[in-house]
Amino acid sequence: MYINLNKKYIEKNKKKMEKESIKEMGNDGKGSLLNIDVEDIVEYEFDNGKINLNSDSNLGYVSLDYQMSDGEMMEIVRHMRNKANKIKELIKLAD
Repeated sequence: MYINLNKKYIEKNKKKMEKESIKEMGNDGKGSLLNIDVEDIVEYEFDNGKINLNSDSNLGYVSLDYQMSDGEMMEIVRHMRNKANKIKELIKLAD
């Protein structure tokens, strides 16, 4: 995982992010910063069972590489097949 945070953005929004953390997590959120209003650009790459997610926003840049197991890949295939079947049903209903 690679994280590069925008220090100026965090300093400017620190109080708001502290309040949001406590609002979402109660006492467990004390000492944390939570920013749910991030407008970001997410890119992904999928290569030989490895997925790479990149998020670039005003908060900073985050990149995550994850090597998926065969079971996880099959779960994604099942999920996408179910979505495709629902879309096919909607198209049939529309005709």
